[in-house]
Amino acid sequence: MKKKFLCAAAAAVLVVSSMAFSVSGNDTRTAQTRPDFTIVIDGKETWFKSASGDSIYPILYNDTTYLPLRAIGEIMGKNVNWDETTKTVTLSGTRDSYSNTSKKGSADRQSVNIEVRDDFTIIIDGKEYTFKDANGNRAYPILWEGSTYLPLRAIGEIMGSTVGWDDNTKTVTLSSSSTVTDADTFNPSGTTDTTADGHISLDKAKQIAAADAGAAYADVTFLKGYKEYDDRRWEYEIDFTYNGYKYEYTINAETGAVVSKESEILRGSSVPATGSVTMDEAKQTALTDAGATEANAEFIKSERDYDDGRLEYKFEFYYNGYKYEYTVSASTGRIIDKEIERDRTVDAAGDVGVESAKSKAAADAGYAVGDVRFTKTERDYDDGRLVYEIEFYKDGYEYEYKISADNGTILDKEVDYDR
Repeated sequence: MKKKFLCAAAAAVLVVSSMAFSVSGNDTRTAQTRPDFTIVIDGKETWFKSASGDSIYPILYNDTTYLPLRAIGEIMGKNVNWDETTKTVTLSGTRDSYSNTSKKGSADRQSVNIEVRDDFTIIIDGKEYTFKDANGNRAYPILWEGSTYLPLRAIGEIMGSTVGWDDNTKTVTLSSSSTVTDADTFNPSGTTDTTADGHISLDKAKQIAAADAGAAYADVTFLKGYKEYDDRRWEYEIDFTYNGYKYEYTINAETGAVVSKESEILRGSSVPATGSVTMDEAKQTALTDAGATEANAEFIKSERDYDDGRLEYKFEFYYNGYKYEYTVSASTGRIIDKEIERDRTVDAAGDVGVESAKSKAAADAGYAVGDVRFTKTERDYDDGRLVYEIEFYKDGYEYEYKISADNGTILDKEVDYDR
């Protein structure tokens, strides 16, 4: 979102929705309107009025500040829609009008009865959102006088903004991302990337996660970003996509250290998109290095894997009396690692062969070879004799067989339900 647009939206943020929501008698609780709270958006103090000219204030419930959902639509420049049948609020499209934002009104705190609505669904740009409080517990929308409210934490999450609170001045701040995205750092002059509690900010945590993945902050698409208390420490949970992968990071909110990270290839992705090599090309690299061809090599493994921030191909095959293991970079096509060892099975007589062993195992389970999904077919020595280790899946069960290479006898088998 561009800075110029946010300034326009900031002038109209936090206006109570005039849409009429039906009340279904959900869990009723007591809360407070808080006219003494100050809302600062991108450095500008803002006060709000409804379409009818009445002053509107934040609601404090369970020690959490809540703001009207329509305000989120105004901040994000999106229209707000309500579906009574499904109890769904949708934010989408481009908003072309904003509400009146006059000076602060005069009012006292007021105790009000609100409803906690666990049956409401929030969808923003086609994505369904659920929210958690600071302790990791599920946080639900609240309903008051026909308007839906969400906690500040939720607003910060869906906007990708940092939410701050100054208890001395009772001030809430919402800070948007910078309009400049190609800088080396994103610290405002004379400040640090920290919040009032001394933790790093959400934006800083995102920068750390993106940099660890080898990406520029502006090049990633953030899916999730929130702070929670876990294992006796505050952490940020950051999810984003980049270059065909989905990344999940946990960042220590106090130190900025990467606590954990996971990545997976997005379904349907052609990763990696730039400077990539296919699995067939990587396989040919390994074969050429070994002086073999696909016709005279016996492959027992060909897989794609992600290791230490990079996509790799892993191959294992037998050729000319040796077993070869290769790791090939998917981005450069270079051999990262290789191991060669003498194949102790080459001198064995009467080997039934891997295809016969596969057929034997599948038939014992009551299936044809083409009916099952093999996950392992490996030839090895076990207790001084040559065997085939065969593993496959069928109808929710995992089968593991050990077949004698001499005569095809089933030496061992295990069947487990794949939960």
